[in-house]
Amino acid sequence: IVNHFGVECKEIKKSEDDQDHAEWGNRCIFVIGSELVGNPYMEHMIYEEASCDNLHVWGLGAGSELNLRKRVTPRIYKKIHIHAVRGPISQKIIGLGPDLPMGDPAFLMPQVLPINRNPSANITYVPHHDTLSSLKLKVNNVLNDIEANNYIDVRFPEHNFQKVLNCLVDSKFVLTSTLHTAILCISYNVPWAPLQLDGEVIGGIHHPLKWFDVIKWLNIPDEK
Repeated sequence: IVNHFGVECKEIKKSEDDQDHAEWGNRCIFVIGSELVGNPYMEHMIYEEASCDNLHVWGLGAGSELNLRKRVTPRIYKKIHIHAVRGPISQKIIGLGPDLPMGDPAFLMPQVLPINRNPSANITYVPHHDTLSSLKLKVNNVLNDIEANNYIDVRFPEHNFQKVLNCLVDSKFVLTSTLHTAILCISYNVPWAPLQLDGEVIGGIHHPLKWFDVIKWLNIPDEK
């Protein structure tokens, strides 16, 4: 999406030892994620006046339940350019008022990459990347258990993006524990349902705040 608007993307490695931000240039934009509160790179730039002089935020969520244990001070967020946050929960948490725009940028995908959906017979399972590493999934066993016949590993290489997106959009039905897979399904009108496996304790649906942020923005009734 950001490439579509002429913005160059760089991968930033999340290493505690990587404190060199000089290569970032003089502008940074944070797009999609759940670390508006507790983001180590953003905090470094805000508090220590690092090399990123012009910091922009577009569509981030406030954070996970763990990040939100930190004190949130609205004046901190006045130092950066927040163009939009994910939803009303994030808007309320950072305290910049009800006029702050909302919406996850992933909802714009059909405008950037329109796809004519051609539904297959596939029931596709898309687990959160944390689930893949934490449970050491035996994919075939899981597919049998949930009666799915297709699987997408979200850690695919960038050059496979269009192929993977087409596979997702053409699925008959999608089961997922990743929020952005759900958002893409909603955006492309693909039937889907959330799925949390037994023992799945990090990432995904186990952090409901980000899900409720989107649900409330879409005005979907919160039924528990």
